[in-house]
Formats: sequence, C-alpha cells, structure tokens
Amino acid sequence: ATASVEWLSANSIKLKHYAGSQNNEPDDPVATDFLSHLRSWGGDWMWNDLRMDSDPAWVADSLRKGTIVCVTDGSYNRTIDPGVCSAGWIIMCRETKKRVIGTVLERSEAAGSYRGELLGMLAIR
Repeated sequence: ATASVEWLSANSIKLKHYAGSQNNEPDDPVATDFLSHLRSWGGDWMWNDLRMDSDPAWVADSLRKGTIVCVTDGSYNRTIDPGVCSAGWIIMCRETKKRVIGTVLERSEAAGSYRGELLGMLAIR
C-alpha cells in the first residue's frame, strides 16, 4: 500500500491519496462472527462475559442515527483484593433497546480505580 500526505502543521497531516493492495484476498483469515472477530485481536479474557441480545450489526446503524448509548463503570476495592480491578459496561440503542453487555476483571500489580475505569472504556471502544 502507498499513501501521500500533506503536512498542515508540525502536529497535523492530511491524507491526500491512499492506494491499497490490488490483492482482494485477506492476509489473515476473516472472522466468521462478531465474537471471533473480537478474539482475533487478542485479549480473550476481555470477552468471557460478553452478552448480546442479537447479532450486533445494529450497532453501526445506531451510531449513524445517533441513538447509541455507551456506559461503563470501573471498580476497585483495595481492602478485598489490591490486585484486582474490574468494570461493567453496556452498549444500547435508545430506539430499539437492543444491547451488548459485558463485565471484565483483571488481576494486575497495577490494579487501581483508574485502571478499572479504563478497562470499561477499552471494552466499549
């Protein structure tokens, strides 16, 4: 692939032209479903408690319409276990009420309240 860019300032560039590969075959095997796609990025542990009402194709439509709501809440309790933080999250369409829900738990020496919040944001990202 080749690209040409234009420098707008010291910290900003604009993509002028991009020419991808002429090969239409994917380099890597294509995931056959949403969960396989998520797992293909690594971090299987993040998706152990993923719950979906239906095929999540509705998420893109909800983004386009502006009807999507994403909420996350991290958790950390040093008294219970200083090496664990977690988060709960939900992605929901206000119009259709369809949703994707999950929780994520991480054991880490770097566990903390901010890390728990970041875990939730990473999941909805």
